[in-house]
Amino acid sequence: MDPKVILAFVATSIRVVKELSGLELYRNKIAIKRVKKIHKPIAVVIEFHEDVRGCIIYEFDKGLAVKIVDNMVKEVYGKSVSELTNEEFKEIFDSAIGELANQISGNATTELYNEGIKIRISPPLVFVNKIDTLISHKQYVEANLDTVYGGMTISILFDEFLDLESIK
Repeated sequence: MDPKVILAFVATSIRVVKELSGLELYRNKIAIKRVKKIHKPIAVVIEFHEDVRGCIIYEFDKGLAVKIVDNMVKEVYGKSVSELTNEEFKEIFDSAIGELANQISGNATTELYNEGIKIRISPPLVFVNKIDTLISHKQYVEANLDTVYGGMTISILFDEFLDLESIK
């Protein structure tokens, strides 16, 4: 478990969320844990490989995810999510939250590349309401970030070759 990798993803999450939504994330704690399950209603999984292998899971409380997407939608479409139909909201929500995770991961891997660590990432997989889905029994690193709208958890599982089809 390379601390550079962990810190790059946490720092980039804080920066990218602020850039895309204007929200401040505050780092609460980083811990090593075992038995990874999805704990929040919105999760995005991105596999990575090259010099470091594994996956990263971004999890969001519903209030935070909706607020981030609302701010992103206002920026792009000039209207809030409350003005969208349920169908439009679902389509835009999944796309926006996946894009957020993709931008965080892309920025973090670029920073790591500049430090000599090559990482390639997979396209994001968005999961809604998959709470308690088992991801791994192995050790992982978890960082908790907080806002006034709810929390975000970043879990990094190293050297995992996950069959993500089984959790869809």
